Amino acid sequence: MRFIKIILYDKSICCKGSECLQIFNFEKLFNKKSIFRISVLLAFLMIIMEQFFFKLIEKYSLETFKVFEGSAIADIFSVNQRFFVDPLGIYAYLNSFAIIFFSILAMNLGVNAFFRENQNNTIDFLLTKPFSRDQIFFSKVLNAVYHIVISSIIYFLGSLVSILIATGTDFSFTTFILIFITFPIINILFISIGVFFGVLINRAYGSILLSTNTVLLFFLFGIVYVTTKNSYVRYFAPFQYFIGNHILDNGSLEGKFLLITFAIIMFFVISAYIIFKNKQFKTG
Repeated sequence: MRFIKIILYDKSICCKGSECLQIFNFEKLFNKKSIFRISVLLAFLMIIMEQFFFKLIEKYSLETFKVFEGSAIADIFSVNQRFFVDPLGIYAYLNSFAIIFFSILAMNLGVNAFFRENQNNTIDFLLTKPFSRDQIFFSKVLNAVYHIVISSIIYFLGSLVSILIATGTDFSFTTFILIFITFPIINILFISIGVFFGVLINRAYGSILLSTNTVLLFFLFGIVYVTTKNSYVRYFAPFQYFIGNHILDNGSLEGKFLLITFAIIMFFVISAYIIFKNKQFKTG
């Protein structure tokens, strides 16, 4: 409850004067080039790959159906044999790859928001400035979310163009949005995990390696869930929370896993906040 009250009422979190804005703008300038370039590249790849798969499968639909029929890979990468000849079905398949790849970048963004300060000992300098720990923490978290939101908008535009080229206007926009929205949701989840590790770890090497290994671990949980159908394992497999096959079949996300995702995000952010508030630095 104290965490919620701080967010709602503590004026020190707000950008009083320009303190929060200074931190936010510095982080924004530091990160924007690489992640936005990757977002643009991902958007272009989506346009190209959507058309490639659509033309390929349009020509060899029967052979494609036989390849994926009854295979575990169909479930792992959201391949619904009945929809795979449809552009939205192809998009769900490609989107599952995009989410896994970008989740590594999202988690790395969250890790580096704090880990870079610890690694370079600049957190000590930052705490000597007229910034409260609340201002520092929330400015960095919001900056990471900002980058994912902008990246998601870029990816959304690329995704929409790819579907429009393949279908014109003959597709369900609602289903398209539901498939797309899993991209920012899962990325924000991994940002929260990254923020937690970034605050927790004082000295480590290779934030991208940490992010990659963590994402791959959760991906392996997804494989275990798909192969065993153990419903308990699914709770440890974020990439199986919003299955493309379910969206295509039902036109909705699973509400239970939306709540679980929100709970996980809050758990890691609150835990990171508590650790950061109480962590002993040389100064501050």
